[in-house]
Amino acid sequence: FVVIHQLISERCQVSEPTVRRYIHRTFPPTKQPTMVRATTPGEIMEVDFGYLGISYDRKERRNRKTYLFSGRLRHSRRAYRERVFCEGQANFFAGHIHAFEYFGGVPRKVVPDNLKAAILAASFDDPLVNRAYHDLARHYGFLICPCQPYSPRQKGGVESDIKYVKRNFWPLFREAQRRLGREVVDAEELASELARWSEEVADRHIVRGIGRSPQELFESEERTALAALPAFRWDRLVCAQ
Repeated sequence: FVVIHQLISERCQVSEPTVRRYIHRTFPPTKQPTMVRATTPGEIMEVDFGYLGISYDRKERRNRKTYLFSGRLRHSRRAYRERVFCEGQANFFAGHIHAFEYFGGVPRKVVPDNLKAAILAASFDDPLVNRAYHDLARHYGFLICPCQPYSPRQKGGVESDIKYVKRNFWPLFREAQRRLGREVVDAEELASELARWSEEVADRHIVRGIGRSPQELFESEERTALAALPAFRWDRLVCAQ
């Protein structure tokens, strides 16, 4: 708009807002076609990490890079979200376990990105799965279905969830912390507020094109489709013996 306004100003006097209104009225944006993917209750959970920002770790008494782990059920769009300080194996595995316990069951498939905590060597035909991740999957009874190389859209739901958190939760939380006199947010309060926001806001928003909330879809269609949790929680050291 700025460039067009400058070019027009050489011939006639007109304000930039007038140029913007004329362009929006004459050349409305083209609507991009969307395709709704068919989903099956209890079939797939997508998992990924996303960077949030810097938070203060009370235990170590220092500022640390802070990430979001998201485990999102593809059918109901309900997600388990957790604040972590790194994208390593321990947090990756713990995120799965906490997500299964949060949902009260296990999906048939989990779709991770090709990060080293899950996949040692990405491949279109035969990806090499991390041994510990394989043990985790065997214990809980889910299939590992990693994205094909350079195909992040295969887990587009969890990618969208991370963007949703960064655009809707993170700015509001940072502003609330600033009002308390904190330029760097508190990690403990971040974790608790993220959990509250997930249940009270994210789980209850109406999904566009569906007309129902993730909570409603989960309770009515997906909860009973998940496989039962095993008798005991997976422990890497015990299961590796």
